[in-house]
Amino acid sequence: GSPNHYNEWNNLSLETLSGDLKGAFGDGVGISTFWTNKTEDIDAIVKKALAGAPDIIGISIQPGSMDNVKALVERLNTEQAVKDGKVIVAFGNQIPTYIPEKLIAMCPKGVVIRGEGEMSLRGLVRVAKGELKLSDVPSAVYMDRDSGKIVHTQIIPPKLDSLEYPPTPDTYAGIARRGGNVQVQASRGCPWGGCAYCTRSSFRRGGIVIEKGRTASWEGFTVERVLKTLDDVMAQGITEVEFSDDDFIGGRKEENISRIIAIAEGIDNLSRKHGIKFSFRIFTRPNIIYREGDADGKNEAMVQALLKMKKAGLVKLFIGVEAGNESQLKRYTRGMKLSETAQAIKI
Repeated sequence: GSPNHYNEWNNLSLETLSGDLKGAFGDGVGISTFWTNKTEDIDAIVKKALAGAPDIIGISIQPGSMDNVKALVERLNTEQAVKDGKVIVAFGNQIPTYIPEKLIAMCPKGVVIRGEGEMSLRGLVRVAKGELKLSDVPSAVYMDRDSGKIVHTQIIPPKLDSLEYPPTPDTYAGIARRGGNVQVQASRGCPWGGCAYCTRSSFRRGGIVIEKGRTASWEGFTVERVLKTLDDVMAQGITEVEFSDDDFIGGRKEENISRIIAIAEGIDNLSRKHGIKFSFRIFTRPNIIYREGDADGKNEAMVQALLKMKKAGLVKLFIGVEAGNESQLKRYTRGMKLSETAQAIKI
């Protein structure tokens, strides 16, 4: 992590990947997680990691942390197991997705995973087991040992309805003791996908191309997985979560509305099961809440769905206003009208 930020949330990306690997391989994998934003921790962490004779060392790189990453990689590059290629050093998260070649230059024996990592990490486990070649791993960047050339395998985002295993609840109890709340993810991507400033297309490639420069890539996890995650959260004493989805609702289709109602009803049932007053926060776009002209006839249905979520514990809804005038909205290619934003705020 960045030395300028505390680790105040659960590390959702690592817990998500850990939960997927444990679900997919069961006792065939053992996973240890270390987090730091301090260079002085690196030597101790490397010693702990290598003491377990790992097959893979995964490094999740958050913005603002490159100085620490350089120090970590320099340390790893001195290890014989890394030099010999006996340990796969894999880099993931936002920064490696954008600059994979720079990471390979720092760690020539390393592998960069671009975008979402579940299927790629499953592939790396199978490489470590001798069942796959590195060239078979999706979304990977690495240096071919024979030619010295950089190889890019095809970026393939996972289909979320096939990812049935929830994140590991490693940090929930500790967060509950501190009176905190956790991040949960119910979906990925955006139903618009065309804002001029957004980076989501780097992670949700392969979406439906609606028009040039705009790719709708929103996809939801199954309701069952979302509720299983929330059951784990509540079981550890957590009473509030933030859904970190780019867009929690995902659109105005009947299936979107039915889905969020099912999640709301499930949350209501879980709150009663655990005997707690549960609350949650979500993000969405203004013109999902309200559409001028209401061509799809969903404005009132959306209001009723929001009321059901409020009853289940919705306490904050962040809507992406982004600009206060029409010309700026056009420059941002937001795909909405200012009047829709104003009406969404009223609702």
